[in-house]
Amino acid sequence: MKTLKTTLIYLISTIVEKGLGFLLIPVYTHYLSTQDYGILTLIQAFIAVMVIFFTLSLSGAGSRYHFEINKVFYRQLHYGNIYASVIVISLVMSLVLFVCKEWIFKLMGNIPIYPYFYLAVGIGYFMVIFNLYQLKLQMEHRAIEYSINSVLKFFFGAVFSIFFVIYMQKKADGVLLGQLLGLVLIVGYVIYKLKNEIKLNLNIKLMKRNIKYSIFLVPHNLSGIAMQLMDRFFIANMLTVSQAGIYAVGGQISGILGVINTLLNRGVTPNILRAFKEDNLEYLRNIANIYIIFVVILSLFFSLFSRNIINIIAPNEYQQAYMVINILVVYFIYQMYYFMVVGVLFYVEKATKFIPLITTFSLFWNLIFNYLFIKLFGMIGAAIATSLSMIIVTYIVIFIADKYIKVGFNHLKIHFYILIALVISNAKFIFNLKFALKITILSMLITLFFFLERNNVLIKSFKRKIYEKVFN
Repeated sequence: MKTLKTTLIYLISTIVEKGLGFLLIPVYTHYLSTQDYGILTLIQAFIAVMVIFFTLSLSGAGSRYHFEINKVFYRQLHYGNIYASVIVISLVMSLVLFVCKEWIFKLMGNIPIYPYFYLAVGIGYFMVIFNLYQLKLQMEHRAIEYSINSVLKFFFGAVFSIFFVIYMQKKADGVLLGQLLGLVLIVGYVIYKLKNEIKLNLNIKLMKRNIKYSIFLVPHNLSGIAMQLMDRFFIANMLTVSQAGIYAVGGQISGILGVINTLLNRGVTPNILRAFKEDNLEYLRNIANIYIIFVVILSLFFSLFSRNIINIIAPNEYQQAYMVINILVVYFIYQMYYFMVVGVLFYVEKATKFIPLITTFSLFWNLIFNYLFIKLFGMIGAAIATSLSMIIVTYIVIFIADKYIKVGFNHLKIHFYILIALVISNAKFIFNLKFALKITILSMLITLFFFLERNNVLIKSFKRKIYEKVFN
C-alpha cells in the first residue's frame, strides 16, 4: 500500500509539472521567433548532456550504495562524499567546456557564446545540486517533499521566465535566466536542508568506489539523452537553428505521448515482473494489446488534429511543426510496443546484458539515419530517422526476447492496429478530411478496437467492476 501511495504521488507531480510545461508552449511560441526557440531547445539539450559530465553519473552510486549503509552517520558521509566529488568534477569539467566552448557552439549552429554558454553552465551547477538532493529524497521515500520540490522548481522558473520574456522583452536568454533564478531559489532551500543531512568529505576510498561504479553508467545515460535530442543538433548544424525551433515544437507536442508512455510503463512494470514470476503470460499478452491500443488511439488523435493543435498554440511561422507530429507519433507507438516486450530482458538476468548493446546499436543507427535523411528530406528527415531507429530496436528486442521466454504476444493483431493508425494518418493528406469526419473516424476506430478486444480478460474484468458499481 505504501509503494502504491508513493508511486501515485510521483505520478501526480509528474503530470502537474509536464502539464504546466505544455501550457508554456503557446507563451514561448508567441513571444519567441523560431530562431530563438531553436536556441532555447539546443541550450536545454546542451545542459542535459553537461549535467551527466558534471556528475559522471554519480547519482547511480548514490542509489546503489544507499541501502548498504544502515547507520545515519555513514549515510551522511556517503552523500557528503558524492556532493564533494561532484563539486570537484564539475569545476574540472566546466574548465574543459570553457576551452572547447567555441567548437561546441559552432557545432550547435553558431549560437552566440555570450550569454548562452554562461547561463547554461550556471544552470548546470545548480541542477546538479538539486538533482542529487531529489535522488536522496527518493531513496529515503520522502515522496511528498520530492514532489513539492519538483513543482516549486518548475513554478519559480516559469514565473521568472514569463516575466523576462513578456515584461522585459527578452528572448531565449530570458527563459534561461528565469530558469537559473528559479533554481537559485530552490537550491538555496536545498543547501539549507543539506547542512544537517550530509557531511561533506573527500574520502578517497569512497570516491574511488563511487566513480568506479558510476563511470560505466555515463555512456548509457549519454546515449539515452542523445537518442532524444541529437536530431535537434543535426538540424541546427545541417539546416538552420530556426528549423530546429520548429522541429522542437512538434517534438514537444508529440512528446506528450512519451510522457504518457513512461507513466503507464512505470505503473505497470511491477505487475509485469510479477506476471513473469508467476508465469502469468496471458496477463502480459492482454496488457500489451490494451496499452498499444490506447497509445494508437492517442497517436491518431495527435496526427489527425496536428494542424489544428499547431494553429491554436503557435503562430504561422511554426506551422510546419504539424508534419513533425505526424511522423513522431509512429515513434511513440513503437516505444510502447518496445516497453511491453523489453520486460523479458529485464526479468531474465542472462538477457539483461543485451540492453546496453541494443542502446548503443540504436544510437549508432540514429546518427547515420539523421545525417542521411536530413540531407534528403530536411527537417522531416530527423523525425523519420528517430522513428525508424525505434522501429528497428523494437524488432530486435522482440527477436531476442522470444529466445528466452515465448510470451506469445499477438504480433499480428498489434501490427494490424499500427497499420490502421498509419493508413488513417496519411489518408487525411490524400482526402483532406474535415474536422467532423475526423471525429467520426476516430470514434469508429475506438469502437472497432474494443470490439476486437472483447475477449480480453482485463477488459472483461474492468466491465464487470463497472457493472457491479453501477448496479450494486
